[in-house]
Amino acid sequence: LSAADDYATTYRKSTQILGQFKTLLHANTVRLGINHATVSGAWWQSYRAIVDAATALDMNVILSVWPDRTFRLVEPNANVYLDLVNEPQGYNDDPSGWVGGNATNWRDVAAGWLEHFPAFPRSRVIIAGTGPGGDWYLGSVGNDHRLDGTLLELHVYSAFGLSFTTYQDWKNWFRGQIAGFQSRTIVGEFGTRLNGGVDFNGPRDGSNPVSYLYAVTDTIRELGLGTVFWPGFRQRDAWNMLTFTGDGTDAAPYVGHIVNPSAYDRLQWAYGLGTPAPTAIPSSAGDAPLVARTGTISGKVVDASTGQPVAGAELLVYAPPYFQSAQGPKDFAYTGADGTFQVTNVAPGTYIVQLRDPR
Repeated sequence: LSAADDYATTYRKSTQILGQFKTLLHANTVRLGINHATVSGAWWQSYRAIVDAATALDMNVILSVWPDRTFRLVEPNANVYLDLVNEPQGYNDDPSGWVGGNATNWRDVAAGWLEHFPAFPRSRVIIAGTGPGGDWYLGSVGNDHRLDGTLLELHVYSAFGLSFTTYQDWKNWFRGQIAGFQSRTIVGEFGTRLNGGVDFNGPRDGSNPVSYLYAVTDTIRELGLGTVFWPGFRQRDAWNMLTFTGDGTDAAPYVGHIVNPSAYDRLQWAYGLGTPAPTAIPSSAGDAPLVARTGTISGKVVDASTGQPVAGAELLVYAPPYFQSAQGPKDFAYTGADGTFQVTNVAPGTYIVQLRDPR
């Protein structure tokens, strides 16, 4: 798109591209970034043609506010969802303990928006999780009843500080971030570099991006999560699922091309389509069987002054180094009525447990 594109031009280009999102990718949703500049100037009249083109194709639209933290009400169209802030960072409820320059609690910001715009349907409001990268851990927002009825969003990448070389490690981490809220969860972004010729249908252990893509797509399918691949298309992006030839005119319309067929297979599997790759096996399949060794972290939380058990406290389990880790919590648990908790199937090692007092 160009700032010189009027509404009709933007609508035509969008229809061509999004039509192939539907036919080639079998996608029913597109996620679009906006910020204050997008919606406050003349360009908004053209940019909104993308929304109109998508809804005309019976696609859902997620409008995601990029983090200038400026909100603007969007018409409550039945197909339009509002993601309040893309990857909010620097708030003091970050479960890693990181605190940035803003002392505002992210859950308070989200709850304040809901209170300010009560007419906007909660079922089409998307609340980001927390974490050092933003949009990771969902336990904090999911357990805040002020946000009940909304959808929750996390982002998961095999980059930006996250690195596991086994399928099971990735799967454990991913499920830990969802924190049991899969019925409300949208994976607002996931993806990896696709133009390097990597075979994502090969052995699933031993390579961080391959193990990642297997684990994420399997988990999305198993839990029935809504998901958005990043990016479906963006000019000159090595992570594109599609590239396009043509110039978007009627004479030379855009024609889509799949960048990496094996990654496409995994995306279709995540959507609930296709069949699992025949080579979707651990690298050690031909070796002697490996015996998994796991342990348990357990304990009891009591009030230091009264000695009484504390029920409903949240325990987050991290691998050190704590403040330097960008991987977020590896697991979580809640204390019962007697104050006890238990985290099972933990790999051998040293961990740090963070307690959140519910009172």
